[in-house]
Amino acid sequence: MAARDSAGVEGARSADISATTTGAAAKCWTANNYQQVQAGRATTDGSYVYAKGSNQNMGLCNTFATHTLKESPAGYYVIADGTRP
Repeated sequence: MAARDSAGVEGARSADISATTTGAAAKCWTANNYQQVQAGRATTDGSYVYAKGSNQNMGLCNTFATHTLKESPAGYYVIADGTRP
C-alpha cells in the first residue's frame, strides 16, 4: 500500500497487508406484491407496487404477482427475481 500526495504522486510502498470485512450478507424475501407492501418492503399507489428505495415497478397490487426483493443497503430494495443467494 502507498499514500499519494495532493499531486497524485505515490509515496513509499509498505509491506504487504491484508484486510477483511465483516459486512452482513444481503437479505432476500419472496412474496406476492400484496405481502411485500404489507411487510413494508414496497409501496403502492393503489394500482401498482414499487420496491422501496429503488422505486422499481413490480406490477399490479395483487396476490398473483410474486417477486423476490433484495435489501442492500438497509431500507433499499431491488427486484432480484432468479438471483436469490
